[in-house]
Amino acid sequence: SLFSRVVYVFSNLCSSYGVPELQAVELKMAAPLAAHQNKVATFPGLFAKIDKIHANRSSLALSAEQIRLVERFHLDFVRAGARFPPEVQQQYAKIVEQLAQLSTQFTQNVMADENDVFVDLVSDGDKKGLPAYLIDATKQAAHVLCVD
Repeated sequence: SLFSRVVYVFSNLCSSYGVPELQAVELKMAAPLAAHQNKVATFPGLFAKIDKIHANRSSLALSAEQIRLVERFHLDFVRAGARFPPEVQQQYAKIVEQLAQLSTQFTQNVMADENDVFVDLVSDGDKKGLPAYLIDATKQAAHVLCVD
């Protein structure tokens, strides 16, 4: 779906280009995106249909790929709490939202820590054995970081 593609692109953008403005949006959206996923996984009646297809998968004349897809969807829904009673689903949803928030913050902290680390390749001996494309990439990174 378009929503999934947008989420994946945004996530990749945040992972590879972690500017503060994107990180703020990512952190703000972590819990609402987790809540959305929980609502899909616990949408009334949806899991019952998936569970029925899963239970009858061997008698539905499905290909091996289709059976695997049914099994994966079923497992994803089970892991997302679809079998929990409604009151437990609500508790689980809150935990997942908190975990999404904390996980995003942790990832951002790791990225911030790693952004300050670089190896200074000064002499030709430091670059010995590196392929040309990697040497070019280090020169470009040094230029961007203003350390060339």
